[in-house]
Amino acid sequence: MKALFIHGIEDQGASWRETCAALDADFDCAAPDFPWQRGTRFTWLCTRSPHDAVVAELERVHPEICVAHSFGALALIEALLLGPEELRPRAIVLIAPFYLNTAERLDWRLLDRTRIEFANLMRDSIVARARRVGRTVSEETIDLMVGKLISGINPLAFTELFGHFALMQHRPLEDLAIPGRLLGSADDPGFAGDRARELGSRLGLETTLLPGRDHFLHYTAPQTVADTIQSIVPKVSRA
Repeated sequence: MKALFIHGIEDQGASWRETCAALDADFDCAAPDFPWQRGTRFTWLCTRSPHDAVVAELERVHPEICVAHSFGALALIEALLLGPEELRPRAIVLIAPFYLNTAERLDWRLLDRTRIEFANLMRDSIVARARRVGRTVSEETIDLMVGKLISGINPLAFTELFGHFALMQHRPLEDLAIPGRLLGSADDPGFAGDRARELGSRLGLETTLLPGRDHFLHYTAPQTVADTIQSIVPKVSRA
């Protein structure tokens, strides 16, 4: 079964290694690096949109299942809405996508709060990656690593994420009609309040919220992510 994995902003395709390894042997996994990978200058935005990059991979891989994390999930949604219908997979799994629900107001306070949440998530990503390789990192070391990471991130990484996040409430999500699962953590800022419930309802996806604020489940709980992917295989087989 062909599966396409789409990583989040400032991440990379290799982040899916443990998840792919936990899947059954009949899965054929493609986990490419997308233009928004870690260290990018984002100059590609002058000529190409994120959803175009996803459409190109859909055309190359022809996946039956698409799995996408955070910003990658937003890019996937846009690709499925704006790209050719014949490239749509049979099922999707969205992990911790940022979503602004229809009752929330887009203003400067939201932008400032989201910028702080983004910085906090970068901190969480360092901890998650350290745990992934079995390292114990002191708070002082984490602070130094976070400062270096944030200073090295192109500001366009945040502005691109925020733009897609803010506009998602206006997308015709109800038109997608692709079965699948929405997976995240109950206290993840991207799922604050009723965000997860509304997003799952609009997309028609089964929603599972795990305890905690973990945004990087593919790093910290790859088996859970793999189990979620495999839970939709019967729906793919019936499609």
